[in-house]
Amino acid sequence: MWPEPNAVLKNTLTVLRGTVVAQAMGFIALPLLTRLFTPEAFGQLQLYQAALTLLLVVAAMRYEIALLRAADDAEFTATLQLCLLINVAVALVVAVACAVGTAIGGLIPASAMQVLWLLPVGVLLGGCVQTLGYLTLRHKAFGAGASAKMAQAGGYVAGGVGIGLAAPLPIGLVMADLLGRVANIGTLALHRSIFPAAIFALPTRRTLRRVAMKFREFPLVSVPGGLINAAGGTMTALLMYGAFDASVSGQYGLVERSLMLPVGMVAVAVSQVFTADLSASLRDGGAQALGLFRSVVRRMFLMGLAPALAVGLLAPWVFGHLFGTNWVLSGEFARIMAPLLLVSLITGSVNMAIMILGWQKVQLGWEMVRLAVVALAWLGVVHFGLKPALAVAMHVAANMSMNLLYLWLADHMLRRHAMPPALADAPAHP
Repeated sequence: MWPEPNAVLKNTLTVLRGTVVAQAMGFIALPLLTRLFTPEAFGQLQLYQAALTLLLVVAAMRYEIALLRAADDAEFTATLQLCLLINVAVALVVAVACAVGTAIGGLIPASAMQVLWLLPVGVLLGGCVQTLGYLTLRHKAFGAGASAKMAQAGGYVAGGVGIGLAAPLPIGLVMADLLGRVANIGTLALHRSIFPAAIFALPTRRTLRRVAMKFREFPLVSVPGGLINAAGGTMTALLMYGAFDASVSGQYGLVERSLMLPVGMVAVAVSQVFTADLSASLRDGGAQALGLFRSVVRRMFLMGLAPALAVGLLAPWVFGHLFGTNWVLSGEFARIMAPLLLVSLITGSVNMAIMILGWQKVQLGWEMVRLAVVALAWLGVVHFGLKPALAVAMHVAANMSMNLLYLWLADHMLRRHAMPPALADAPAHP
């Protein structure tokens, strides 16, 4: 049955509670962290997180999404074991790649070498966090997920402040990020009900092969699409670092952490509930799916409009006073990015719609176009030697256009899903 409106609201508020508290911790600590660490340190964190975002796409080869589709407990357990084994293997491959990169030298900027050896650890911990997150969705254990988010934020803040006070290393914020992920895993480990009873049983090759083949569309289709999507999302962060310097990258990174990250966390919280409810609706025939999608889009627009306007008007003044005079450029970046904040909040809240519908190839096509559009924008930045502010404006224009396209595609496909089969298959009339 379709969940009651009160249940949907309760679940959303539960997830938002963890998200809001976690983000509040990070935001309250930012004025202190910006005084303990230099813009270059934030630039190192930005580079690390951009690289990690790409690697986490392959951390479990997207089999973690299959945890939502496992038919029974045995299949669910086997899929979880497959995810964890792949995660360890990928972390080892990344470690070898980092060793080769270090040995060759010259291919990696000297400033980036400082975070290179922390990437395998980030893949191992981040992949585990990612997989466990889908366990909470499978069981609708939204309270456990909320607690884990708060623990991760607390671990990051405590680690960052502690390292900053003791020895503000250039990679101090990266180390704090890893501590936060450890706290997330430790918190979820306490919620034993989300784990299958046979998780520590030795899986057979036959069982692992069976679930790997059943859900093979995820590594075959979703991984390339996820890599393309992640590349489109992280390209600006990486090229800010490469085209300008670590300081400019750090200025942009502060906007990501103070504004885009909170927007993303709220969107993820809403998306978790939306994904669980959309999946349940589609299993029951999908009659309510389109209404659910449009309701979430409308609510997120109303929720984000006033904050986006405030950022557009006040960001330079607020950033200069809140974070210090070294961060005024971040305020200018934030003002330019205000429209993208609103659109990202809306799209991020429903960004699993096309994939849950089973149209992975459409998702892949959108992600390829998005990467091409962002790449063209940056080609213009490099070719014409544009300044950082104009580079950010190009980033905003490219991503806004693609986010709006995604919303149209998802709405169109849900409308077709809601049609009777005869009408959905009929050719359109002029």
